[in-house]
Parts: sequence; C-alpha cells; structure tokens
Amino acid sequence: MPAVEAGFEGIARLACPDRNAPNFEYFHTKVYYDRRQRGARVAAQKVANLFGDAELQRLPASLRSKAQGAMLTVVVGSTFHGTIAPAPVDKTPKKEPAYVRNDPAQSASLLRSVRRKVDFRLMVPKIVERSSYIDRELPIRVYSISKGEKAVRLTFLANNELSAYWGIEETSWNDAPILDQPNFKHRIKGREFYFYYNGAHLHMVVLKTRKASYWVVNTLDDHLSNETMIEIAKGLKPLSR
Repeated sequence: MPAVEAGFEGIARLACPDRNAPNFEYFHTKVYYDRRQRGARVAAQKVANLFGDAELQRLPASLRSKAQGAMLTVVVGSTFHGTIAPAPVDKTPKKEPAYVRNDPAQSASLLRSVRRKVDFRLMVPKIVERSSYIDRELPIRVYSISKGEKAVRLTFLANNELSAYWGIEETSWNDAPILDQPNFKHRIKGREFYFYYNGAHLHMVVLKTRKASYWVVNTLDDHLSNETMIEIAKGLKPLSR
C-alpha cells in the first residue's frame, strides 16, 4: 500500500515508489510521529483525527530513513477511501479588551458586615464587569462549604439578565475538589492565579493564598470574556481592617 503524499511541510512525502510502506498489510491508516521533535505527537493526533480511524504510533526504525527527518509520516491503510474530514473550526474566542469598571464600594460594605463570621481575610473585588451590579435579592451569603470550612459568596448580575449571574466565592477550603485540576497556573505580581477553562472559555479564575482561596466564577454560559475574568481576579484586594 503506497503511503499518502502529505500536503504541507513537516510531513514526509512518501508517494514515490522508493518511499512506499514496507508492506501492503496496513488495515487502518497509521500516523507516525518522531518523538525526538517537539510537538510531533500533538500534531500527529490532529492529523489522525482527519482520517477518522487512523492509529497514532511512534515512528518505527523501519520507516526512519524514508521519513527523512519529517515530524510526521502517514501510511494509508485499506480502509482509506480517498477523502479526509475537514479540519475542525477554530472556536477560540478573539482577544478583546476587558469590559470592566472600577467599583469596590458596592461590595466592600457587604464584606465588612460579615467578616467576623469567618476566620480568614476577605478580598474586595475592586474591578467588576462593566454592566454588572450586586444582586438585590441575595447579594452576599455566608455558609459552610464543607465541615469546618466557611465560605462567603458575592453574587452579581450582568446586563440585568437572569442568565447572566456570576459570582465571587471566598473560602478557607483550599483543598476543595473543584480546585484539583487547573488548566494553567500563572504568577502575576507575586500572586498565584489558577485558570480553569470550559473549552476555550475561562469559567473560573482562582487566587490562592496560604490560608484561603478566592474564586471568580463565570456565568453558566460563560458570558464574561476571558480578559474580563482575568481583570476581575487581578482586582481582588484585601478588605481594609
């Protein structure tokens, strides 16, 4: 079975007779990657997805000379019928300026009213999403998030839409299961922030300290932009004593 000829640089072109696969017994298409090259496995997985039933494997010694240093090598199997799936549509949100305003007053007084109910330092969100105001019905609540661990929850409403509730959770429970697997960790101006994504959208940004964690939680449909979420988290400042 002749190997498929690649259409872009970095994948071995094995269409010539002397570059055929070593045998004709390939049932499924194979996408081989050179593990010595950075990013090869990730790239190979994306190419394999285009074939549907392709199998991903390290480049074997028998094909190394034929690959001629390429990152990927594709050998089509007998199940290949001449077409591949279209490349997935890029759904990454476009970068845009944060949609925020400076407004610590609406939540600072609420936090002062409950600070004696918890044993950790509260943070004031000095930056909020520009269209948001504190919820009128339940602006703040203090509750037990786990045995022996208290939490304070601030609730905001964006654009006055019922589907656009977002919030800030402040708790001493640093080992909460929801915090187990952040996608990224960033250190910004000496503080540690953990980013949790829902697909391409930031669903939660968490500021962690030794005694507490402070969660900026997006709406159910991730209405707040990634840039807005980050600016709100960066704007968390200790409540004055």
